Amino acid sequence: MCRQLGLDQVDIECVGVHVQDLDASLVVVYRPESYTASVFLEQLHQLLLLLAQNGKATIIAGYFNQDVLKSESSIKKCMEQHGSRQLMDRSTTDGGTLIDHVYMCRKLQASFDKMPAYYSYHDIVSVQVQIP
Repeated sequence: MCRQLGLDQVDIECVGVHVQDLDASLVVVYRPESYTASVFLEQLHQLLLLLAQNGKATIIAGYFNQDVLKSESSIKKCMEQHGSRQLMDRSTTDGGTLIDHVYMCRKLQASFDKMPAYYSYHDIVSVQVQIP
C-alpha cells in the first residue's frame, strides 16, 4: 500500500510516495536543463530536510541533468551531506553520461540494474528493494 507524500512546499518537479511494506519513501525528481544547479540545490536541500522529518528510509531517483562521472557533482555532494549514497556507478545514457541518479538513505537492502531502451536516449534504471 502507498500514500502520496505532500511535497508541494518545495519548488522541484517531483512526486513522492510512502511505501508501507518497506516503511520507506520513494521520491522521483526531474531537473530540467533550464533549472540552474544553484537554485535547484537550494530546493533540493529543502526537500531533503522535509523528508528527514519523517525519519524513514528514502530512495530518491530521477533525471538530475548533472553528470556524476565527469566532474565533482554538486548534487551528489548535497545528497551525501544529507546521508544519502549514490547507487548508480555507470552511464545511464547513450552518450556515456550518468545523469539519471539513484540515491538511498537509511538502511535498505537494494540492488540496481540498467537496461537499454530502444525508444530513448536514456537507459531504463531498475531498483529492487528487499522487503525486511
